[in-house]
Amino acid sequence: MIPSRDRGRSALALGALLVLALFTLGSVRSAAPSLTITPPTLTLGPVFSNQLAQGTLLLINDGDSVLTLGDLSVSDPVFDIGSRSSTIPPGTKIDPAETLTVDVSFLTAVQGTTTVTLTVPSDDPVNPEQTVSLVGIVLTAPSVAVSPDSLNEALGSGLVVTRDLSITNVGAPSAADLTWTISVIPVAGSGRAAGPLDGISILWDRTHGQTSTTGWRTLADSLEALGATVTEIPPASGPIDSTLLSNYNMYWTVDASAAWSAEERTALGGWVLNGGGVLLLGDNGTSLPNFNAVLTDMGSAIRYSTVPAAGMSNTTAIQSHPVTQGISSVYIGVGPRTLTVPSPASRLFDDVSGNAVGAVENVGLGRIVAYSDEVLDDVGIASGTQNLQLGLQTVEWLVSTSWLSPDVTSGAVAPGSTQVVTLTFDTAGLGAGEFDVNLRITSNDAVNPALDIPVHLAIAGVPDIDVVPAALAFGSVPVLTPGTDSVVVHNVGDDTLNVSGASTDGVYFATALAPFTLPPAESAYVVVTFTPDSLGAFGDTLRISSDDPDEAEVRVSLAGTGRVDCNLPCLAPFATPRDANGAANFLFPVDVEISGNPGVIRSFGFTMEYDPALLQFSDTVNAGNLTQGFVVSAQENQPGVLTCGAFTVSDSIPADTTGTVAQLWFRVTCPSCSLGSTSELILDNFTNDFAGLSACCGLFTLSACPTGTGDVNTDDALTPQDALCALKIFLNGGAAPPDSQCDGNGDCEPEIADADCDGQVTPGDALAIQDAWLAGLSPSSCIGASGGGRADGASAGPTAALSWGTPRPEGDEVLVLPLVAVQGVPRAFGLEVSADPDRWEWIGMTAGPEGGWTHLEAGPSDRGGARDRIRLGGLDAAGASRRGTVAELRFRRRPESGADPAGPSGIRVERAFDIRFDGAAEPGSAGGPVARPGLVAVGPVPTSSSLEVRFGVGRTSESVDLRVVDVSGRRVRQLAAAPYASGEHRIVWDGRDDSGRRGAAGIYFVRLQVGEETWTRKVVLLR
Repeated sequence: MIPSRDRGRSALALGALLVLALFTLGSVRSAAPSLTITPPTLTLGPVFSNQLAQGTLLLINDGDSVLTLGDLSVSDPVFDIGSRSSTIPPGTKIDPAETLTVDVSFLTAVQGTTTVTLTVPSDDPVNPEQTVSLVGIVLTAPSVAVSPDSLNEALGSGLVVTRDLSITNVGAPSAADLTWTISVIPVAGSGRAAGPLDGISILWDRTHGQTSTTGWRTLADSLEALGATVTEIPPASGPIDSTLLSNYNMYWTVDASAAWSAEERTALGGWVLNGGGVLLLGDNGTSLPNFNAVLTDMGSAIRYSTVPAAGMSNTTAIQSHPVTQGISSVYIGVGPRTLTVPSPASRLFDDVSGNAVGAVENVGLGRIVAYSDEVLDDVGIASGTQNLQLGLQTVEWLVSTSWLSPDVTSGAVAPGSTQVVTLTFDTAGLGAGEFDVNLRITSNDAVNPALDIPVHLAIAGVPDIDVVPAALAFGSVPVLTPGTDSVVVHNVGDDTLNVSGASTDGVYFATALAPFTLPPAESAYVVVTFTPDSLGAFGDTLRISSDDPDEAEVRVSLAGTGRVDCNLPCLAPFATPRDANGAANFLFPVDVEISGNPGVIRSFGFTMEYDPALLQFSDTVNAGNLTQGFVVSAQENQPGVLTCGAFTVSDSIPADTTGTVAQLWFRVTCPSCSLGSTSELILDNFTNDFAGLSACCGLFTLSACPTGTGDVNTDDALTPQDALCALKIFLNGGAAPPDSQCDGNGDCEPEIADADCDGQVTPGDALAIQDAWLAGLSPSSCIGASGGGRADGASAGPTAALSWGTPRPEGDEVLVLPLVAVQGVPRAFGLEVSADPDRWEWIGMTAGPEGGWTHLEAGPSDRGGARDRIRLGGLDAAGASRRGTVAELRFRRRPESGADPAGPSGIRVERAFDIRFDGAAEPGSAGGPVARPGLVAVGPVPTSSSLEVRFGVGRTSESVDLRVVDVSGRRVRQLAAAPYASGEHRIVWDGRDDSGRRGAAGIYFVRLQVGEETWTRKVVLLR
């Protein structure tokens, strides 16, 4: 030690020397290998005798120098040791941090457990020799037996039967459990497979479509992974024929640029009918006609179209089908086309615009899927998350069958035990033919790991009857006059149908049917005759017998009604409609009269039938001369049939009386029908006191009534009485009143009163008749059309205007409403006023202070069921220039209503005729024109020239859209599209469209929209 004056520094130097010495000793220690073996015990099995069991050991050098192995040895040769590629000789080296995998195999016939020792020597300095326990287990193997070893069934189409299949473990008592699975494997060309794709053969046709599956490997590889075989037919293999197709379950082609020959299409069609599945994909223009030709010959309704579909997008327009089950999105690629998919084909999915891109169809026993885009190629599957699933389900559906299915598909059976599998044969949808599959039993039986049980199904042809319709309704048939109808018998089966006869239960319906036979797909008529012997309803059942195995008798319901024979004379006691005539667009009455009634009549009911193509009930009925004290009503329950009823609580009709009990008003609904067209008027279904009467018929004839002559009371002269009658017709809603001075017999009075021939009777027509009389004119057609006194000119529209004056009370209960002339000289006017019947009672109308009216009339109008309407009208032959109040209306307040006589709420002007109504619709409301928006009048209807449209606007500056549209809703002419002031307005349509062309004859609609409300009126244009 070197002495130091500094004792502290000497101690530090000594410590440093000691650390350096220790480091130097550690750094000179030699490196060494280290062996670790895992697992320390390796168990192989259990296996059966002479079955190989394999496992691996890992030898790991976790030292820091190369490890060298010695001679590995095992104590029993039933175990064999080696590396992945060869044996392991002595001297085998393992680098540091490396692992050697040692393969160990075990094979012996000796049952039980064998344990041996594997010795592993090495140059590991710590553990130069290590051992591993090897354990092998051998079990007694199970043995499978299946009964029966084949199945043969002969069934009719549409039947279901079950059969048992027994799976037994016949191994020794010590044997392991037998584990098994069962699947249905198709026989190529016979039926379709069920379950996995094992045994499925798919033909890729490269002779007509794409020449390789290179771009389709994702789907092809997935199918092969499921057990199917995809075969590319060589280009030089010859034509597609039945021999080639018999080896395959499915036919697949893409972009058919080469056409199929006629013989090839025939072969494919026959193959599909017998159970083949076809998948077609493509969108290029060359393939489309080729696809359509082969689809036609295969009996498919699907067709490819040249119309482009929406591509490069995902569609969610998926239809429900086994092919698309669970699929919510399909990616459609570049350049797709569309498909037309008529019934019986079905859509699978559409593009985003609703065009079909995928379709499916059952043809015979076969199935067809068509896609108008390559949705299943590698690009489509990569782009769409569910396109691969779509492809797999497409193929599974094309090759599947449904006629054989096991109730369980796997199980385990102990030694000496049996498990029974129930097999269901279902021939629904299958026609006559031979079908074969194999039931494959796969198990852990070492000797027989797979057993095939052949199953053969023979379907015998069976007849199948179908009768349509399921019910025959003869309608109304004249009493004692035979009426005939028929049902059609179809044989929808696949064997001859023998129809042995047909019969009915009663005597009013009958059929004379001799036995006959029907080949498959043929039809025959069975005629049934209905002969009622009285009025009223009849019913029966037609029974058709045949040799249909599950429907030996088909029943058809029969119904009909006996009605009066209009060719027979009408004999008392009777009820009958009188013959009537009328012209288009005008109302006319039909009088119902009785004669010789056997008893007193206090109530009655009946129906009347007529041709709805010619006539329509106007919802108006008047009492007859025998029923003035009765309540009489009628209603059209369906086109061509009305029901009328009446009763009284005081009056009655004595026995043996002749007269009219009801007057029913009709309108001709067929303006284009030719003159002389007729409709029978048939009474039926008598009730109450009509029960003892015979029903008779009347006849309506479409006549050329004289129009606009003005001779309303038909006395061959124009008189003031004709003008008054025209005014009364207006007040009566367009029909002649039951007034002897105005005839009222239905003999064309409204047509004659229509002086300007515009299809309606107004006070202006009455004024024109009055002026024509003053001018000394004789009756002539359309006297008002040539200026014969029509106020203000029909073409220009009325210039005179009325408005409400200031309402005033008259006593405590009466309200007086003045009508004031605010413009022009009102020589004729007509108004329809509504008054809430729960608040106001109509009293009447009087002339204003100046008087001067030739005729001034008013009264309630309940035509059409509107019990709150009052019509009022006047005409002035002198033409005095009156101002101020022209008339006053009086209403009485109903005490229970609480209405204020000074405040006329609930009274308003609904329509104006031959005059403008420029004031507010409701008296006493804020000034301005008519406040109720809507179509006021549209006429004349029909028209062959122009049409006047009058409409109301409620609030100034409300947006108005007025147009003429055709029956499809397409605009023909825009008449108005702008804000309008409040009030009533008039626009004339000249019958032309927006481009100025004359519109074709037919039905149109005038459509008005004011604000958010819309009104529509039908019009008829004649040419």
